[in-house]
Amino acid sequence: MFHHRHLNGVASLARSFSRIALREPATAAVFPIVALKTPTLSTPQIPLKGHESPILLPVRPLELRSTVGNVEIGNSIRRNPLIPLKEIIDIPAVSRIIENPVQPPTGPIGDNLTLIPSLDLPTDTGSKDEHGKQAARLIVIRRRKMRKHKLKKLRKRMKFEWLKVRQRRELKKEKLFQAELLGQIKEAEKFSAEAYVASKLRQATDVPLPRFWKGKRLPEFIIKQKLGMEYMAPQLLPAASGELIVKNARHLTVHEEAIEKLADRVIRGIKEKEINIENFSQHEHHPTAKDAHAPNWIFLIDTLNFCFWTPGSDATKWKVDGQTGYFALCAAINRAMREGIDITNPAYYAKITLEQLESILRSDTEGTKAPLLEERVRCLHEVGRVLLDRYEGRFENCVRACEGSAVKLLQRVVEDFPCYRDEAILKHEADGATIETRVSFYKRAQILVGDLWSCYRGEGLGRFDDIDAITMFADYRVPQVLVHFGTLTYGDELMAVLKEDKLLANGCREEMEIRGASIYVVERLKVLVRAKLLTDHPDIKPSCVNAILLDHFLWDYRRKHAAELEYIPFHKTISVYY
Repeated sequence: MFHHRHLNGVASLARSFSRIALREPATAAVFPIVALKTPTLSTPQIPLKGHESPILLPVRPLELRSTVGNVEIGNSIRRNPLIPLKEIIDIPAVSRIIENPVQPPTGPIGDNLTLIPSLDLPTDTGSKDEHGKQAARLIVIRRRKMRKHKLKKLRKRMKFEWLKVRQRRELKKEKLFQAELLGQIKEAEKFSAEAYVASKLRQATDVPLPRFWKGKRLPEFIIKQKLGMEYMAPQLLPAASGELIVKNARHLTVHEEAIEKLADRVIRGIKEKEINIENFSQHEHHPTAKDAHAPNWIFLIDTLNFCFWTPGSDATKWKVDGQTGYFALCAAINRAMREGIDITNPAYYAKITLEQLESILRSDTEGTKAPLLEERVRCLHEVGRVLLDRYEGRFENCVRACEGSAVKLLQRVVEDFPCYRDEAILKHEADGATIETRVSFYKRAQILVGDLWSCYRGEGLGRFDDIDAITMFADYRVPQVLVHFGTLTYGDELMAVLKEDKLLANGCREEMEIRGASIYVVERLKVLVRAKLLTDHPDIKPSCVNAILLDHFLWDYRRKHAAELEYIPFHKTISVYY
C-alpha cells in the first residue's frame, strides 16, 4: 500500500545523498544517483493485492537536480560542501515506491547504480598525539629560527648605534681621567718636598728599632744585622728622591724652558708612533704575552741587566749575535734556550757555576768576556733561592701576590731580593742643620715592573692601576740624551771629571745628582706633555704617555743617534744596580 511516508522516505534519502561525500566513479558507465524527478501531479497506478482497496493519494512533485555542485530539492537549493557533481542526468519517473526505503533500492532505480559510502574519520588517537607533538616541535624550531633572524637583523641595524654608545663611554672615561690628571697637577703644584721629608722623618723617629729578637734582648747592632734580610724601607721613593736631589744639587742645573721644547718633540714622537706600548713586544729579542716563559724570562734578564761596559777606551766590546749591551744579553739568553739550556728556571740558575754562565754569555769575539761575571753569578744564586723558597720557582706568583699594584710589586722586589736595592744616603741642609736622607733610584726594580707592563700591554699579568708611580730608569745613557736636549747642564767641575773618563763611586754626590736630576726631568716632562695634549691636542689621550714610555723613547733615541751624541760624556760607575 502506498503511503505518504514512502514519499517522506524518498525525500530523506535524497537529502542524505546531498550530505554524502561523493567520489568520481571509476568508470564513466557507473554514476551515482544525481536526479529524481516527477514531472507532473498524477495518480500513480500501483497494482494492488487482492485484499487491498484502491486508494488515491495526491503526490506532490519532487525534484532532485544538481547544477555544478548545487542540489535542488523541490524549490530549495543546497550546496554540496565537498565536490561538485560531474553530470546531471534525467531518470524516468518512479513507477513503484519500495516498501522499505531503508534498504538499497532495486528495480529500475537501483539497477547498475553504485552507492558511494561516507568517509570514515580517523580513530587512531595515538598517531594523532604524535602528529600534535611533532607540530609543536616544528613550531618551537620555527620560533627559534625567527628569533635568531630578528637578532641578526637587530645587530646589523644597531651596529653603528652601539658603536656610538662605546664611543660615548670612552669619552666619559677620558674626561674622568683628564679631571683626575688636572687634580694631580694641582696637588703636584702644592707639593712641598720639605714638608714631605719632615713628615717622613717624624715617622722614622716614631718607630724605634726593636730591642728584642724572637723573645731575646739583643744589642742594637745585632738586631740591625738580623733585620738585614727583612729590609727597612727608604725614606723616599724615586720620584720624591729626584725632587729632593735637584733642590739640593751642587754640580748641575735643570732648565725648564728646554723641558718644554723637549715636550714638543715627544708629542711629535707620539704622532709618529715612536712612543708606543707595543714597541717592547715587537722587538725580535723580546718575548710576547703568549709565551709561557715570559715572566721568568723578564725577571732573569733584569736581574742581569747592569754594567755592560768595560773600563778602558781600548777595551773590546762584548757582543752576541752582533748586538751590544742590553740586547747582547737578550741574544745570549735566547741562544741558551735554543741550545736546550733551562736558563729561565730558578732551580737551574740558583746553582749555576761561573763556567756555565761564562759559556752562556760567551762573546762573538774570542777572548772577550761579559763584565762582572762573578757578581752576576752571585745575583743569580740570590734571586734563584728566594724564588724557590717563597714563590714556588715562578716570578708570576710574586706578581700576582701584589694584586695589580706597581708600588707593591716594587717594594716586594726590593724587600725580597737585596741585589735590587738601589739606594744611597744624601746629605743636605734642612732648617740650618745637616741631615741625612736615604734616597732611592731602583733602576732594575722599576724596569722590571715596566717590562712586565710593556710585554703584556697593560693587561692581564701586566695590569697595574698605579703604573704612573713608576719613574724613568736612571742609568748612564738617558742622562746623556737629556744633556743633548739642553734640559740638564753639568757644572765645569763635573764635566771635567766626565771628560777624563774617571770612575764615579756608586753612591757619591755627583752620581746621585746625575741620576736624581734625570728622574726629576722626566717627571716634569711627563706632566708638561700631558698638559699640552690636554689643551692643544684633544684627539690624543694624555694617558698614552708615562715615564716608562718616555724612558724607552729617550733610550732608543740614544741608540739611533749614537754618533751624534758622542761629544757628550756619560758617567761611568761599576755597580750591580745599573
